[in-house]
Amino acid sequence: MTWKSVVALLVALAIGGGLIAYGANQLSSGTVQCGGRTMARGDTCVETKNNSETKRSYDEQLDQSRQGNQIAIVIDALIVVGALGFTALGVRARRIQRRSLGQAAPSA
Repeated sequence: MTWKSVVALLVALAIGGGLIAYGANQLSSGTVQCGGRTMARGDTCVETKNNSETKRSYDEQLDQSRQGNQIAIVIDALIVVGALGFTALGVRARRIQRRSLGQAAPSA
């Protein structure tokens, strides 16, 4: 395994792990955000995109936020698993290459 592979693995693990931690923290926090502002019960979140307005109650915004965070956590976990999988494949390929080079060398 080359140092570039190790650095790539560590970067992927740091990004994936950090995003998992952030998503989990958002799930466990009791605050509901709308456009960067904290909502309270009874508030309505109004978002405008492409000249279309969407209104959500506090509970609807909470559900929307939880769903988004859960999806993000799953995607981030896949990043971590993918990084570990590629690393395992790289280590395995390197071991096979070393073994085949060792067997191909002429014996004196």
